[in-house]
Amino acid sequence: MKFGRLNGERVRPEPHLKGVRCSKCDTELVAKCGKIRAFHWAHKNKLQCDDWMEDDNKWRDSCLNEFEDDWQESLIDRGGVSHFADIETDKNTIILLHQSRLTPEIIREREDFYQTPVWIFNAGLH
Repeated sequence: MKFGRLNGERVRPEPHLKGVRCSKCDTELVAKCGKIRAFHWAHKNKLQCDDWMEDDNKWRDSCLNEFEDDWQESLIDRGGVSHFADIETDKNTIILLHQSRLTPEIIREREDFYQTPVWIFNAGLH
């Protein structure tokens, strides 16, 4: 994930930054700031709290960077169930970035939850 929370503020990963928490599950995050993958936050317990979220990579990061920070990685709650949306615009349009395989059932489940999202697929990786 690109943003964590520190003292109520959204923060990007920085080496050695401590005390950052996940917006969804409130567990501690660890900054991953290497040279190969895009800088990102990972759960310290190594468990992803939202299995709908795509892995961080340069393609996803470059897409997210086309939008305002406040629109990125919004936590959407519907009926006590929450998931991150890659992008939520100021008009509440949900945009999902995806590059792994999806079944029709998964697509239907996510479209029901996000209520007609816009999908952006990276089909060039396979």
